[in-house]
Amino acid sequence: MASFLIRDGDPLPQGMPQAIEKIRCTKGGCETSYTIYSGDPVIMYGPEKNTDVMCRMAAASIEGGHSYHGTKEFYWKGPVQGWCESDTPEQRKKL
Repeated sequence: MASFLIRDGDPLPQGMPQAIEKIRCTKGGCETSYTIYSGDPVIMYGPEKNTDVMCRMAAASIEGGHSYHGTKEFYWKGPVQGWCESDTPEQRKKL
């Protein structure tokens, strides 16, 4: 099953898997947060669980989008590619 990182407050796509973690932007005073939704089984990527890698890389993606946080939705492409933007149909086709 796919994993997604969705900006909080935006409508959820139909059939989302369960929420596993809320990630907040760590930049001072920023109120933006995203939630990771995943139906993937827990597996190991080296010494880390896949969910731990998702959380770590989500925090980096969110910080990279500060101060505007324009991306609403990311799709998980694994530990090598990480979170990829998937807001538009064109972006989703590339995934």
